[in-house]
Amino acid sequence: IFGSCQDKLINAGTYIGYSRDILDIIKSSKQKDITHSDDQILLTGYCNNNKNDIFIDYDNVIFLTIKKPNIIHIHMT
Repeated sequence: IFGSCQDKLINAGTYIGYSRDILDIIKSSKQKDITHSDDQILLTGYCNNNKNDIFIDYDNVIFLTIKKPNIIHIHMT
């Protein structure tokens, strides 16, 4: 339903960056696609049109999303 960018599903629920840059991305996304209000769809569309502006943390260096945290144990060093 949301599509993908750089062959990955992206999570529009968390952003890291300078606030002015994030605001520019959100404004640009909304201006280019006035038919959607879903942030996931808008960010995916922006990412596909501006691949050099978006870094996806493939290796979970900054973010790690866990579906069932009570089942998975992660040892961090």
